[in-house]
Amino acid sequence: MTVVKICGIQDLPSARAAIQAGAALLGINFHPPSPRFLAPHTAAELVVSIRDEFGSESPTIVGIFVEQPLAKIIETMALSGVDAAQLTGQYSHPAIADLADRAYVAIRPRDAEEAGELVRQFRQDREIADPLPAILVDSYHSHQYGGTGELTALSIAAAAIAECDRVMLAGGLTPLNVAARIKELQPWGVDVASGVESTVGEKDVTLIQQFIAAVHTSETQRFNASTRG
Repeated sequence: MTVVKICGIQDLPSARAAIQAGAALLGINFHPPSPRFLAPHTAAELVVSIRDEFGSESPTIVGIFVEQPLAKIIETMALSGVDAAQLTGQYSHPAIADLADRAYVAIRPRDAEEAGELVRQFRQDREIADPLPAILVDSYHSHQYGGTGELTALSIAAAAIAECDRVMLAGGLTPLNVAARIKELQPWGVDVASGVESTVGEKDVTLIQQFIAAVHTSETQRFNASTRG
C-alpha cells in the first residue's frame, strides 16, 4: 500500500479531509519563508485539535525544517507536539544523528548520480511498522525548498528508489499524475503540497480527496494486474 503524506497542512478542515481520505502522515511547515508556514504555537493548537478529534486514529504528524540547527528543531518539536522531523538542507542534515528514529532527510538531487549518492548517505533504517520513510526525494530548485510544483525527473526518482525500498516521492505530484507515477516507479510513499492547493499555500479539500483516491485507484489497478498474471 502506497503511504500518503499531505504536506503544508495549516488548518483542521484540511487535516480532517486528509485523515478521512486515508493519509498516513501530515506535514506542518516550520520554514518561515514558505507560504505554508505555521508558527509553533499555532501548530500546537492544530496538533491538539487533530488528536482530540481522531485519538488513536491520528496520523503521524511531521514538522518540516529547513536549514535549522538541532536546538531549534528540538525546541519547535517540543512546543508544537509533532511526532517527527523532516530535515532539508545541508545545515539541518547533521541533526539526523541526534534525532535518530524521529527524523528523516529530504533530498533534492540534481541528477541520477547525485540521487544515488545522497540516498546512500542519508537513508535511515526502519522497521516495517515504522510510519516514517527512510528518505524523501523532491525536485531540485536552486533556491526553493519544496512546494515548487515541479515534477521530479523520472531518472532521478528511479535512481533513488533503486538504492532504497522506502523512498517517499515528492515534487510536482497532483491528482492527475500521481497514479501514473506510482505505476512507473512504485515508491514506498508519495508526498504532496502544492498539488492539492487551489491557491498557493491554501489546501483544497476536494483536491486532497481526489489525490488520495487516485493513489488508492493505482493500488487497485496494480493488485488486479498481479492477480491476472
